[in-house]
Amino acid sequence: MTDSLRTHIDSAVKEFISQYLVKNGWKDETVNDQTDPFNSGMLDSLALAELLAYVEEKAGQEIDFLMIDPEELGSVKSIVDAFTQAASEPA
Repeated sequence: MTDSLRTHIDSAVKEFISQYLVKNGWKDETVNDQTDPFNSGMLDSLALAELLAYVEEKAGQEIDFLMIDPEELGSVKSIVDAFTQAASEPA
């Protein structure tokens, strides 16, 4: 895994969540590494699919969703870690 890829994915995840929250009427929500967007109700499973597509586009890297365990996406950091790992694995 490259630091550059992780940085791009981190930025894209936080950007998507922030934009999604504004679009859906959430106000004054701070998105950081500890934010849990799924258990907090900020994002749902449909938003996860949108997030994945957004991150792939922004990072310029395909992410193998089958390598991601949705149960392990309990924070922004864990989402970034999972997406980075799934993007870094050879096909």
